[in-house]
Amino acid sequence: MLIFQRGNIYIFLVLLHKTLINGSIASQADIYSFCPFFLCYLYKTLISSRDISIPSQTIEKKKARKKEKRIQMATKPHYDADTSITVPERDNGFSIPPRKLNIVWGNDSRYWRLPTDTNPYLELIQVSWLEVTGSIELVEKEQYEVTFEVSLAPDAFGWNGCPVYVMAKFGKKGKYTWKRATLDKATTTTTSTGGGSSTFSIPDQPLKITAPASSSDSTLYFGLYEVWSGKWKGGLRIHDALVKKAPKTN
Repeated sequence: MLIFQRGNIYIFLVLLHKTLINGSIASQADIYSFCPFFLCYLYKTLISSRDISIPSQTIEKKKARKKEKRIQMATKPHYDADTSITVPERDNGFSIPPRKLNIVWGNDSRYWRLPTDTNPYLELIQVSWLEVTGSIELVEKEQYEVTFEVSLAPDAFGWNGCPVYVMAKFGKKGKYTWKRATLDKATTTTTSTGGGSSTFSIPDQPLKITAPASSSDSTLYFGLYEVWSGKWKGGLRIHDALVKKAPKTN
């Protein structure tokens, strides 16, 4: 058995070349099938050779890249609703704050600005995939109305001809009900809060959904979406989501 060390690598290659030409080994096919194993061994030999060393800077860069990837994997890009926030019932309904909502790309500061003490609203910087969702347990089997209270920043963009959809369903296996809303007609004005439009509800007419009497799952799932156009848009401010009992008609 040959041991391929640095001193005889060249000799082996010469012998291999002569063998292929003279055909002294069983067949060239045997040599070709052996070559991959030799090349693999040759690579390992070169890497382990003391005469051939990898620059320390290259090693450090690789370690840094691996560390960066681990950090990125450990940090979730999406914001999950804060389950510690309680939402009491008021005026026959619930006002759900932004931090109680799930926000796709919400943990990435390039796309969203989360609420603060001075700015209690959620502000969209830029996304092509808009998805903000929430859920709430509703015990009473009645009809409810779902809306989002929003406004637009002075530099809002991308909403012209780009409607959003408010959707809701009861239970994870329920069927979605939806309504379309447009934002391009909202006007921005200068206000004490730093500019932008006044707060308005979307959709214009609340999305109505009735809790099924036969369902054991009384959780209402709702959301605000624009994931179909692929357009980049920004400047939307979400103040809260409202879930209220629909007025009873005589």
